Amino acid sequence: MHSDTPRPGDDPLPPIGDPPPDPAPPEGNPPTEPPAPQPPGPINAT
Repeated sequence: MHSDTPRPGDDPLPPIGDPPPDPAPPEGNPPTEPPAPQPPGPINAT
């Protein structure tokens, strides 16, 4: 039993022609996570 060659129908990859799901949102959309607010406390600005 040799499993070196990928058999047709046993490929985990989707068929060519279907674009892979893009986790990144389309360009032009604002970031889903808002900027983290500054933590409270004395600001050491010199």
